[in-house]
Amino acid sequence: MDRINSQSATTGVVVRYATLGEFFEALAAVRGVNYPVFNGTDFFPYADRLYSYWSGYYSSRSALKWWTRYNEAFQQNVETLNAIAVSRGLREPSLQMKETLQVGRRANGVLTHHDAVSGTSEWYVVLDYCNIASSGMATVAPLAESAAASLVGAADLDFVVNDSILATLSPSNPILVVVHNSLGWASKR
Repeated sequence: MDRINSQSATTGVVVRYATLGEFFEALAAVRGVNYPVFNGTDFFPYADRLYSYWSGYYSSRSALKWWTRYNEAFQQNVETLNAIAVSRGLREPSLQMKETLQVGRRANGVLTHHDAVSGTSEWYVVLDYCNIASSGMATVAPLAESAAASLVGAADLDFVVNDSILATLSPSNPILVVVHNSLGWASKR
């Protein structure tokens, strides 16, 4: 870059590092065109090896990619809760537990298949991926409920994935709330 910039008087070329935003601002200034901005929160670039990221064509179907990460996080929470409950002697590992966890793992395996994670599949295939993911999540959810119940010493817990339970809260109707931080660090959210 220094060599090119040192000859800018004769070549008319100046090279510098810029962010993607600065690039599009400069392009808009030269061409007089404002480009549309993606307002979603995720392009989910694909990396097939260290420092090798794919985007653009591979950044489509962001909702499916969100669903993939959500299911993977849910599965990891179920795995963690069960591992803690088993390690504390509160649950006995069983073949049924292993098979149930395997259903969730396979569902996540399908979601991370190259056609799903890249977003290159047809719409009806995306719907099939979502059905497989939902089925996997529904299969492992009872394990999360029973593991959490054993960890807090409750006979049974109602596992709620949404906030509809908030409508039933009142001083005369107390409930036990279990919050699990699956991150490897403290969170204040």
